[in-house]
Amino acid sequence: MALPAEDIAHVTVVHSGSPFEILRGRYVRQRFAPHMHDTYAVGVMESGAATCMSRGRESVHAPGDLITIDPEQVHTGEPLSAEGWSYRMLYIPREVMARAVGSDALPRFANTGTADYELSARIAHVHAMLEQGTDPLHQEVALLGTLREICERHSQEPSSAPSFASPHALHRVRDFIDAHHAEPVSLADLALVAEMSAFHLIRQFRRYYGVPPHRYLDLVRVQRAKLMLQQGARISDTAFATGFSDQSHLTRQFKRVLGVTPGSYAKSYSA
Repeated sequence: MALPAEDIAHVTVVHSGSPFEILRGRYVRQRFAPHMHDTYAVGVMESGAATCMSRGRESVHAPGDLITIDPEQVHTGEPLSAEGWSYRMLYIPREVMARAVGSDALPRFANTGTADYELSARIAHVHAMLEQGTDPLHQEVALLGTLREICERHSQEPSSAPSFASPHALHRVRDFIDAHHAEPVSLADLALVAEMSAFHLIRQFRRYYGVPPHRYLDLVRVQRAKLMLQQGARISDTAFATGFSDQSHLTRQFKRVLGVTPGSYAKSYSA
């Protein structure tokens, strides 16, 4: 059987309770750079296999595996072989997860992937329901029930606080990048904000946030670009407003992080 030569990904915006995105993708060449989501990423591997590096550990996700990634958890993804992989993903906002568990104390997951064929099948079924846009009440009941079961089986003890406290200096740097993402940001600027040497800043920032400062800046710019595209902004205007050098620069970074092009992503919101 001939192997697919191109990556295929489709994003659907779900309006069931709080709006959120789901993705159905088949990747052969895609290598996801270290990135994070501001939502939970919950999904199922349908075929092939992929490797994921997160929290200093490499995991292999195989068919039938349940994928569970916390918000703002830095991770990568790439095919394990020439076959690539296909999966269905749901990007669950914190408020939706809170409704599922019935608590403001949100769950944390120890592993990015777990062999659980029953819950993987349920996630695949829920994903298909959401993609097809069936009865909203039926969708939400099935979604919240499945998420609750996933948390009961696979989450750690809920925690309303992160596992470590970020030093104030690094928090100031992160806030500075968030506020100035559309401007040229230099390492010297960040070192002044942190009141530490550039070398020490890079090491400490990577330690606490999982990526170096320049990579975090790219991720912030991509997230801001997503919001502008959701609101119907032109891609060229979005690139300029979020600090990318040009439209092609935005497209490269967007695809590295999200697995879809800005144009494809924008169509999901204009449909």
